[in-house]
Amino acid sequence: MDKLTLILDPTDEFVWTPDTCHKVYAYFQELVDHYEGAPLSEHTLRLNWLRY
Repeated sequence: MDKLTLILDPTDEFVWTPDTCHKVYAYFQELVDHYEGAPLSEHTLRLNWLRY
């Protein structure tokens, strides 16, 4: 099974509100859902993530 993990801010450089975290994770999930059935890789998601 393919798995991707999103680590939002591993060094705690920024202050993230719960609402902001939710928006980022929701958009990440949209990208994962959009590519369902396609090869799941960081590169595939990054193609659309940078358009956000």
